[in-house]
Amino acid sequence: MGNIKKKSEKSTKKMKQSQSRIYPVRFVFVSFFIVLGIMFFSRFWIESTYSKEDWGQMYYTYLLDRKEEIVLPEESEEHTIKFYSVKEVENPVMVLGYQINGKQYANVYFIAEKKVNSIVYEKPVDIEFLYNMEKNEGDYYLHMYHEEEEFFESISHEIKERVEDSVIDKEHPRYEYIFSEDDRTTVKDMFGNVVSFSESEELLLKLDLEEIEGLRFSLDMDSQKLRETIKNSIQNYELENKSIQNELEEKIEKKSEEVQNRKKEVAQIKSSNSKEKNSVLSTYKKLRGVWKEENGDFYIEFTTKKNKKWFNSGWFSSGKYISGYITDFKKTGKSMYQFTVSSEKWNIDVSKIKKKKIKIGNITYIYIKKS
Repeated sequence: MGNIKKKSEKSTKKMKQSQSRIYPVRFVFVSFFIVLGIMFFSRFWIESTYSKEDWGQMYYTYLLDRKEEIVLPEESEEHTIKFYSVKEVENPVMVLGYQINGKQYANVYFIAEKKVNSIVYEKPVDIEFLYNMEKNEGDYYLHMYHEEEEFFESISHEIKERVEDSVIDKEHPRYEYIFSEDDRTTVKDMFGNVVSFSESEELLLKLDLEEIEGLRFSLDMDSQKLRETIKNSIQNYELENKSIQNELEEKIEKKSEEVQNRKKEVAQIKSSNSKEKNSVLSTYKKLRGVWKEENGDFYIEFTTKKNKKWFNSGWFSSGKYISGYITDFKKTGKSMYQFTVSSEKWNIDVSKIKKKKIKIGNITYIYIKKS
């Protein structure tokens, strides 16, 4: 405002006389421009906040002015916003995540040709930082499941395809990596522990990085709240990138070693199970026949009927006996085996089977004849 000059008494008196008539009009007029000025200044200040981050301002403007273009289903919840740094993409990628029935979904936004472009995924998708052992580089990947297959697509590869190919086949998308259940090996050791290994785990290492969760987001946010949310998201983005770079080498080495050890463990259990299976089959063949209690009249019998292993026991002369097929027969120790009949478990010591003797509990049985 310019310098304020002193008024003469005459002009001051005149002004006071006319002030009562024009005050209401002036108040409305001035109030309008004050509100307009505040709105303009607020908008200008918000946008100028991102003068150092052009991509931040572009995303801010997009979210503020083009809400009708953003697809967030009515039934969706837990909306979040997060920025990612991906390979071969100049500006960070923005992801709006949400959940439907506990499953994670994501809309990916990227800057190309000086505008914000979107990729909307209609099926559940996880975004994971994975280290590609084939390419020797880390990147963010889209991880999806369908029936008995899992799909991996790096965000950078997806964006590259979108930019270069104007026609995308949504019915038959081209994924970088596809793995089926046949690519996973699951085994159970002699103690019942389940160990599994997939080729996807060996190729794409999922590192134990401390990733920062996305911030809560809503399309109903006012400009100031949106500004704060994007500002904090950019700070998280910078912190996460710095953290990943600092931990990357150590985490790769540790995870690679862990995966290779599990791969070896699975192979060893498979080999052991194969030997155990052969041992079990061989032992059962030796058990087949009728065995009599060494100092009594109780009999047991191992036989095979209709490709099933059967166990009979009792006092056959009296007609009192039990009979049932064996649902499980396994090795539990050096010379110890266990089999299950009607949920009842029996433990057999076969250390003296070559001498035609076996032991169940504290009772010794001697071999009598074939079934």
